[in-house]
Order: sequence, then structure tokens, then C-alpha cells
Amino acid sequence: MLATHSYRWCLFCIICIASLQSSLGITCDVGDAVQAIFAGDSSWRGATIVHIDLSLSSVAATVDWNDLSISYRTLLISNAQKSGSTCVAPADKQQAFSTTKTVPVTLHVTGPDLTLASRLLIVGNSKTCGSLSATASSAASTRPGTPIGGGDLFYLGVVVDTAGTYKICFWSGKSVGGKGQSDVLSYGTYLGLLTVADTTTSTSTTTTTAIAHSRRRAYSYSTTALRVEGSQGFVYDGLTANPAAWNVFVRGRTKTCRRCQPSTLADEEGAESVPYEPSTIRGRLVPDWDRSNGSSGILGRGCSSGSVTGLPAPPAPSMVLMVARGACSFEAKARAAAGRGFAGLLVVDFRADDAQLPDMAALGEADVPVPAWVVPSAEGETLRALAAEDPVVIVDVDDVVRKPRLGSAQSDSYGVRVYSFS
Repeated sequence: MLATHSYRWCLFCIICIASLQSSLGITCDVGDAVQAIFAGDSSWRGATIVHIDLSLSSVAATVDWNDLSISYRTLLISNAQKSGSTCVAPADKQQAFSTTKTVPVTLHVTGPDLTLASRLLIVGNSKTCGSLSATASSAASTRPGTPIGGGDLFYLGVVVDTAGTYKICFWSGKSVGGKGQSDVLSYGTYLGLLTVADTTTSTSTTTTTAIAHSRRRAYSYSTTALRVEGSQGFVYDGLTANPAAWNVFVRGRTKTCRRCQPSTLADEEGAESVPYEPSTIRGRLVPDWDRSNGSSGILGRGCSSGSVTGLPAPPAPSMVLMVARGACSFEAKARAAAGRGFAGLLVVDFRADDAQLPDMAALGEADVPVPAWVVPSAEGETLRALAAEDPVVIVDVDDVVRKPRLGSAQSDSYGVRVYSFS
């Protein structure tokens, strides 16, 4: 009896899953062979999708009928089927993008079945995506490259030099008739308009809800360059950041003695020297929002990859986690961030903005897996407020010169070291 019930339950589950897949549809792409309704006699005929228009409220697809006596026809993509299931588009409909000329922008693309193989092509507004004339616009001085993300895709640092309206053409990464990334015929999906404004947005160090940053001019923080840009045009340049002591060991370095690392200080005679590779990261800034009390605006402390504030590991590298100082050691925060897949860590200080930033130290500095930096409380609040309003914030952080590892309270041209473990 139990076996019979189990069999019936499994059969019921299979039927439910099949029904759900049928109702949701299956992704259909440019180049796919489908069955589509021909309006002349309402019959299903074999066809190939040659163009998809996502700019409309109802997604349209242009198909080439297998019967060569019948010309191309545009129909609702829901009137096409593949493998017996209703077709859905590979990306979401009615996506729109905007930027200012010469200003880098991140293009955020959403859809049900996106992969990192997907690519974008910026063409003139009069062009038809996927046609031979729809080549890349010369106005796009920095074209969309390989995206980051998973589910949602982010194309970083796109620059268009001329104001106007452009089309964004999309390629899912799947071969179209044997053609690939470099062939304009692959980009047969019209994703949406890109509007480029003529007015240049001036660089700002504040937003309507953010606190302006302070450079802490009483202290020297010249070893690190920190720049943050939002997708809406906000740019914060020359921010203050103090590198962790272990930054000199990351990226595969195995030396652990001070003499084994080149520095700006006078070298001791006979000291061994090894090349220094500064820690440099450009990627998306991801705040570790504390959701333990239901709020999404409080910055978590990022102490454990399994904590209530812990975000799942991102699907791609080059993402920087931002956490608040406190509750655990700096080393624990860095190791937790690395365990969750992040490439770097920003720690926001909680003390008064005129206090000296700590030099973050760790017991196992030689093998901390990711670089880290601490930022002042006011600048951290600026970044927190920006990230709360802007879905895509890009951070550029660069240890432009090595900050030597000294003893506690010792000093050099970069100031007095104030090492702290938490």
C-alpha cells in the first residue's frame, strides 16, 4: 500500500512539474527552430526566430517560415512554441538605460535565463538589431564587455561620447547559425533604448541623504586611492581609505619578514628584495545589510559566512563587501568575506570622524586571503546611503604605494602606525 501511494505521489509530482514548466514557458532565442501560428489559417508551421523586440509591452518575435514561399512575419512570442512549450524571451521586456556623455555607466540587464556569455552591442537608433547594417556605433568609445553577476548581469564602465538615443542589441551567447560574438547577426534581440544626455554631470561628494566625506587632513592616507561611482552619475573621488597591514602579503606572496618586502624606506644592506604587486580591485560594492530586525538600511558587521547578516556568495569575482566595524576581529571579517566569494573588504569605522583610522592587523597576516581597507565613519555613511539608493555602485580601490609594516607606534612618512585587531 505504501509503495502504491509513493508511486501515485511521484506521478502526481511529475505531472505538476510538467504542467508548471508548460505554463511558465521555455526560453526561445534568435536562431531557435520553433512552431508558430500562421495567421492566414491559424495553423502551426515550422519557423526560425530571426529577431526579438523587447521594447514593447508584449514581446514580439519575427520568424522566417520554413516554407520559403511565405515571407517573414512578426508575431507575439507567446504564439510560438519550442519542444511543446510556449516561448518566453531570454531577457526581460521594456528595459531602458540612460547616462551622460563621456561618463562611465553600468548597464544592468535582467532576464530569466542570462549567462556570463551574454553580450551587448550599442547601435544607432535607426538600425535594426541583427541586421548587417547594425554595427557598433562609433560613439561608444568604451563598449560593453564581459559582464559580472548571475541572474542579473552588470556591464561595467560603458562610455558613449556623443549625446543622443541608441539601441542596445543583445546576444545570449548561443551560436546563431554558427555565428558568434563578433558577428552582428548574432545580436538579433532588441533589448531597449540607451538615452545619452548632453549635460555633463559634475563630480559631487554628497547626495541628498548622504553625509559629505572628510579627508581627515590631520593624518596621511596617501597610499590608497579610493573612487566610487553610482549608475545614476554620482562620483566620489579621492575618498579616504587605510589599507590593512596584510595587504602586502595577499595575491600569492609568501614572504613574511619586513626585509623581504621592498619599501620606500632605506633598504638594509644585503636585504632580499621581491617584486611588490599592489592590491587593486575594481568591482561592484555590496553592502552587508543587517536583516536580523527586518531593516535593509543598517550595515551588518560581516563576522561569519553563516550569520543572519551573511549574504550568499556572489556568482562572479570582483565584488567588494562593505561591513561595519565591531563584533569580531578584522581578520574574521576578511576570512568570512573570502569564504562568501568576495574579492575585497571595506570596513566602516564607527568612531568620530577626526579620530585616526586603525591599521588593521591580523594574527595570520601572511595568509589572509583578501585585501581590506578601513574608511572613516562619515565617508562610510556616504557610501551606505548611495548603495541604499543605487542598485549598482562600482568601487575602484588601489594601493598605489606599499605602506610598510612597522612596529606598533612607529612612524615613517605615512604616519604613525596604530595597529588594531578589531
